[in-house]
Amino acid sequence: MMSVRRGYVWLKRWRRCRGFGIQSPTDYQFVRYVVNEHWPYYAYEELRRQHPELGSDERRICQLALRISNWRQPRQAVVCGKSLRARDIYIRYGCRQCNVVATTDEAQHIDLLWTTAESSDASHTIESALDKADANTIIVVEGIYSNHDTKALWQRLVADKRTGITMDLYWAGIVFLDTERYKQHYTINF
Repeated sequence: MMSVRRGYVWLKRWRRCRGFGIQSPTDYQFVRYVVNEHWPYYAYEELRRQHPELGSDERRICQLALRISNWRQPRQAVVCGKSLRARDIYIRYGCRQCNVVATTDEAQHIDLLWTTAESSDASHTIESALDKADANTIIVVEGIYSNHDTKALWQRLVADKRTGITMDLYWAGIVFLDTERYKQHYTINF
């Protein structure tokens, strides 16, 4: 059933493959070489052997976590939400010096927040992260289309004046907090 859904989403978004239509060179580069990078990274095979229990969809999201962590090189990351332990491990492989904690309360400053919109305290977690963030912070929210409440949370985050560039990957949303840049929302085929 998941592969049928993935196929439907891909067909619906096929015109947005690999950054087509994105005018900003910075945003295009991020989409092309981080979000939709198809070449294997240095740690993929090792992590596949360590975590054979991951399904293909979960592995895709975990590999995205590794690529974002490798690109951003966060000092402090927060991974919170139900069943996100694998993201924690992939983020650590992306940046070996990254300190990963489980709640925003444990962090003084947040460079990367990885959470799920389905969590009962997702709104509180994101608000807390926005208070401890700066212009270089990235927020990744999984499950933005899981139900009506998660869609509403995602729409509020996109519209929030404290957010800048937002990317809708359907399976997850990526938020950049650099408000100096022109606020833009992209729909990406991931």
